Amino acid sequence: MLEIISQGDASTVQFGAIDLERRLRFGNVSDVIMPGGMDGVELAQEIHRNFPSLPVLLTSGYNDAIEKVNAAGLAFIVKPYRTEELTRKIRDLLIAGVSEAEHL
Repeated sequence: MLEIISQGDASTVQFGAIDLERRLRFGNVSDVIMPGGMDGVELAQEIHRNFPSLPVLLTSGYNDAIEKVNAAGLAFIVKPYRTEELTRKIRDLLIAGVSEAEHL
């Protein structure tokens, strides 16, 4: 199961690490373009900094956003996508996370 968290504006993403860990047990899916000061790439980097094993999947349909995500080496799915594509991408990220955890 993947809990998807929707935030009203980017400032609400900057909550405490304990709350973040509790709310993001399985992973995070975020658009690259977010209102406010933080974008999805920055959110993903912050999550990886604090919770390295937590999978993060970014999405966007904007070319500039796609280039930024690719440059950062983050998991990404291009909009528009079908539910099956999203499900497969999330499954692959979760399986990869389990494989990495087994090698620790």
